[in-house]
Amino acid sequence: MLRQPVIYLTWSSVKMWSRDRASLFWTFFLPLVIMVIFGLLNFGELGRVDLGIVDEAQNDASAEFIAGLESISALDITQGSRDVEQDALAQGRRDLVIILPGQFGNDGESVTRDPIEIKALYHGGRTSETQVGLGILRSAIAELNFAIT
Repeated sequence: MLRQPVIYLTWSSVKMWSRDRASLFWTFFLPLVIMVIFGLLNFGELGRVDLGIVDEAQNDASAEFIAGLESISALDITQGSRDVEQDALAQGRRDLVIILPGQFGNDGESVTRDPIEIKALYHGGRTSETQVGLGILRSAIAELNFAIT
């Protein structure tokens, strides 16, 4: 006995809703337009990290480290001198620049166990790319440290 009024009221509400053009617009068309706009803008997708590398060591260890970084698809790597890479960072063409010092790796004669400072310079306006790049570099350096020990 209770089913008939509920079905009748539901059917009446659907008919009233379908006759109102504004309600159809707000229900179907506007959400569809918003989904298309946000789909085209790619808010959820992170681009590649533009990484500049200054290799002051120029030895086998630094070449191996750079080759390992080049195998990572999220990094777009460019090598250059310190001045060129810092200028590119200042102009916004790099997200992150690392400087491998001259004492990076071993020199063929002795392996140093002293800590080596690898400088990382980053673009302040691109925090998501910078954080991803720094995370990748931290894990690559941790793997290198593990391999050495």
